[in-house]
Amino acid sequence: MNTNGVVVASVLLAELVGFDSDEPLQVKQIAAALGTTKWTVHREVNSGRLPHYRIGSGIRIERSAFRAYLKDHNIPVRLGPVAGCQAAQPGWAPDTDGS
Repeated sequence: MNTNGVVVASVLLAELVGFDSDEPLQVKQIAAALGTTKWTVHREVNSGRLPHYRIGSGIRIERSAFRAYLKDHNIPVRLGPVAGCQAAQPGWAPDTDGS
């Protein structure tokens, strides 16, 4: 992760709320984008504040539900690349192992 975790999280957040994909999100993706832990995301899911559905034991969140969550909680999203940020560089991808 970049030394400035906030910038990386902002770029990841912008990618996740993007309209270029309908693929549902996983807890680990939302946690990384918000700069928090998977357990915090699980708390939001379990409280009903973040709508979700399950596939087996996995939790999936629709991108539209995540966008609504961000709006409802006044979490700003900067759309577009952040200059000088590793995550904004071509070929950079977040770590996707784990759940």
